[in-house]
Amino acid sequence: MAAEGTRYKSAEETAEYYEFRLPYHRKLFRALARRLRLNKRSQVLDLCCGTGRLTAGIAPFVGQAVGIDNSEYMLSKVPEIANAQFIIHDISKAPFYSGQRFNHFLIGAAIQYIPKDTLCEMIEYSLDRQGAVILCHSWWYRSSSWLLSVNRLRQEYSDRSTRHGYVGDREGDTTLKECLMFMKDHIVLKSTFTFTPDWLINNQLSYSTSAKKMIADKANVSAKILRIVSPHINNGKLSAEMVSEAKIFSRIE
Repeated sequence: MAAEGTRYKSAEETAEYYEFRLPYHRKLFRALARRLRLNKRSQVLDLCCGTGRLTAGIAPFVGQAVGIDNSEYMLSKVPEIANAQFIIHDISKAPFYSGQRFNHFLIGAAIQYIPKDTLCEMIEYSLDRQGAVILCHSWWYRSSSWLLSVNRLRQEYSDRSTRHGYVGDREGDTTLKECLMFMKDHIVLKSTFTFTPDWLINNQLSYSTSAKKMIADKANVSAKILRIVSPHINNGKLSAEMVSEAKIFSRIE
């Protein structure tokens, strides 16, 4: 997670567009529930939960889900979930303790903002000895030339100052190894995702490193993206291959 001021500003700028992030495959959470043998006694903690997409996906398979994030604005966008609780907490400043051990931790695309020492301490004191840390992510697979051009356009608007608080290791593998957690399972689900050009424009506005500049120049950004994708629109839609994955890490006893 980024430092409080920067993270809060970027949260305000991107929270409205988070619904346009690549979705998780509809079968991902059911597959996780089977692999982890989740049941109504299971308790999971979603670190840096943002608008609660992971929490919402796993909640039907567990007894209790808790999501933490340092942005009150992000948490104001979470859906109502009967068996979920959302708590404001800045994990970049201090570990989160609730007085219980969770069966599993979930982390989305924010592990690079969690200090290693903080994560290791939480694994030691707040995760069951048999528990797992699950890293979840959705991404474009085999990007077509037009999608690569759209991504290059977004990079032109990137502002590296929004990465204040960024501690690296975007994939999370190295960090978790240093916490003595090792990957024991890997769920990968591929699909073809169909979407409108407007959805793609809003998707590109949802990334914190470029959101501020792109939103300020939204009319031009929209026109540029439409010029790139227009030859590839079919019946008002675009399509591309995507992947949802969950990497499951556990202790080696």
